[in-house]
Amino acid sequence: MRTQMMIMLIVSAVFLAGVVTVIGLVWWLGIGTAAIVIVVAAALVILLFPRVIAPWYRRWGASDDEVTMTMPGDELIANATSFTRAIGIAAPPTPPPPLKRHSPRGGTDRNPLRYVPPGKGAYVVPSSSPRCL
Repeated sequence: MRTQMMIMLIVSAVFLAGVVTVIGLVWWLGIGTAAIVIVVAAALVILLFPRVIAPWYRRWGASDDEVTMTMPGDELIANATSFTRAIGIAAPPTPPPPLKRHSPRGGTDRNPLRYVPPGKGAYVVPSSSPRCL
């Protein structure tokens, strides 16, 4: 949720900056000259995007070896556009936590083996509980 909010904030800020820039250009240069400047700027972005921006975001975080590596399914589509993104995590691999016996319904649970977070134990809901689980 936090990442989504941050992305929304960045997109909103970029949009607002664009609107302010267009308004400033119209105020400073007049509507005719500002329209020409905006069209030239848009054409420049459209021309530079495939050569400068696209290669960067298609391989974000990936090394040259990771980009050229063959992946499962590559043979299914010839000359497909490749998007390889990667992150590095400096941590040793750890095994998953063990399953603990967990019975929230007093022994009547259909799946008694389920993940219980560390520090939490098995518990039994008393029959006098006003809430039925």
